[in-house]
Amino acid sequence: MLLMPALPLGAITNGVPDLENRYSNVGFMAVKYAAYPYLYLWCSGTLIAPDVFLTASHCTIELETGLADGSIETAYVGFDRAFFTPQFQLLFEVDRVVTNPAYTLTHRSDDGDVAVLLLKESVTARAPGIRPARLPTAGLLEEMAAQGGLHGVRIPAVGYGDALVHYGNGQPFTYGFGLRSVGVQEYRGLGPGYLTASMNPATGEGGTCYGDSGGPNFLGDSDILIGLTVWGDTWCRALSKIYRLDTETARAFLRDYVTLP
Repeated sequence: MLLMPALPLGAITNGVPDLENRYSNVGFMAVKYAAYPYLYLWCSGTLIAPDVFLTASHCTIELETGLADGSIETAYVGFDRAFFTPQFQLLFEVDRVVTNPAYTLTHRSDDGDVAVLLLKESVTARAPGIRPARLPTAGLLEEMAAQGGLHGVRIPAVGYGDALVHYGNGQPFTYGFGLRSVGVQEYRGLGPGYLTASMNPATGEGGTCYGDSGGPNFLGDSDILIGLTVWGDTWCRALSKIYRLDTETARAFLRDYVTLP
């Protein structure tokens, strides 16, 4: 099966490849179109239960449509560190796509941009070394903010998009599409549904861009997944918006598919 990128849905900026496989529970979404012999890279996401893959609703809407009308033949989730490999070792077929019915596509204070893919088999049964990421407790980020505990917190973002590089004042360029990479952002603010982080390369920070949608954002060096990559500024070098997973809106959707802390 041939491999191709699908849509420019996000890219790690000023980051490094996950060569040590620290984020082995972070994977990619891929689709096989009925009309083409290719497997297309779609979005990023995270294993949160043995057979539940977490991503963003803006990644799943078109996927659901394509599966329903037959233009997309099959959807997969993979956990190989590189998308462009001779043979996938950790590819899992999707059984059901679940877009959050409360998703509004508005990017307002809380638009419900969270979704899950239910897999046909357990990832941990075939790959015991992959452990599901931990979700945050209810209201965790508000509690930390109230105690001043979010100031200066580093937020690793992980995904399979291009690595975007800014060189001087020239046009940025990309490389490394399809390789799981990590960019570290810094906390800047907290809203009802979103966390804001700085990804300014001038101050040594990294972040996300066109290609890492649905990918995870972790709390410091922990394995606590606090939010999803959803959107940012045009040039991917100022601020990123991370969909929070500790809110009641997110938890109301997730509790039907995973045991919440």
